[in-house]
Amino acid sequence: MTAPSATAAPTGSYTGGAGADTFVFETGDTVASATGFDTITDFVSSVDAINFDTITRLGGGLSPDAYAEGQVTNSNSFAATQAKAKALLADGTNRVVFVAGTKDGWLLWDTDGVNTTAEATICLQSLNTLAALAPTDVM
Repeated sequence: MTAPSATAAPTGSYTGGAGADTFVFETGDTVASATGFDTITDFVSSVDAINFDTITRLGGGLSPDAYAEGQVTNSNSFAATQAKAKALLADGTNRVVFVAGTKDGWLLWDTDGVNTTAEATICLQSLNTLAALAPTDVM
């Protein structure tokens, strides 16, 4: 499965269904704003995958050194997630961060190569623990 397409507008909701799905995100498909993120409704770690190689130029995989994760224990808001992501990206070495909120998980990543801010976000419904997403789920 490839969702969304290169021309998809942000704020889409995507469901892959049963079996292994790969969600492909390209430049401009999703943004990091309280009203501009996309949502994946049924992501299953180690079964499904998220591919945004065309954005991050990860070269076929995510280096463990470029991935960080954290948890927000008192909120599921976009603002709290964004603040945690900003802290995780502050050192400039991480490209992709996963933040587990109280209800959902949030995958945020750098698209401009500066590595200190997240310009794109996906809400992963119901993935609210750090164990819910592995670096190997991102390609």
